[in-house]
Amino acid sequence: MTEGKTATNSQSNEAAVLKSEIESMKFDRDRFAGTIVIRPPIVSLLPTKHKAKRNAILAGAIGFFFLIFLAFSIGYLKNASKRTQKGV
Repeated sequence: MTEGKTATNSQSNEAAVLKSEIESMKFDRDRFAGTIVIRPPIVSLLPTKHKAKRNAILAGAIGFFFLIFLAFSIGYLKNASKRTQKGV
């Protein structure tokens, strides 16, 4: 008898899960109902190239400018602290 109740409970749990998934799918469908596809997407025949050299050069340039900014900031802060200690 308990096996029958367990089977019934598991079936009702599965039914509840399926109902919630259906409701979720209906919500998604309604959310995109106003979307119109003008033309289908085009797949490129050639793979995209990774531009590792360009990315490395850009990263180096940005790092260089950051270090220059950091050096001037540290210099300014050191001079500012010396000026406040002298009372100028």
